Amino acid sequence: MAGVGKSQLAGECAHRLRDHFPGGVFWLSMTSPEDIKVQVAGCGGPKGLNLPGWDGLKLDDQVAAVKRAWAMPVRRLIIFDNLEDKNLLKQWRPKTGGGQVLVTSQRGDRRKADGVTVLSLRPLM
Repeated sequence: MAGVGKSQLAGECAHRLRDHFPGGVFWLSMTSPEDIKVQVAGCGGPKGLNLPGWDGLKLDDQVAAVKRAWAMPVRRLIIFDNLEDKNLLKQWRPKTGGGQVLVTSQRGDRRKADGVTVLSLRPLM
């Protein structure tokens, strides 16, 4: 359900647990699939991973560099906020590495087979 505080809870979780993720915390809005690539690429810049040579790379190369970094064994938290299309989860979550993924979604039909643990929330009031 919209408006129960999922994003707010995810933000509080990220804030409180940030010291457990030396590789950083990365927040991606999954609302507009066409914007995700730019957001992922932005994670590699000076305010994120600060990857060497990042500024000189084209967008697709920046995305690939971030995905390679996310596949490393460094603990990091990647938040996919408002992810309603499970295909986007398959496309963007790291397949290997030390990253943990936190997903907020209005969908209640996620299954263990999707590789997620579901925590249903009641409105936070």
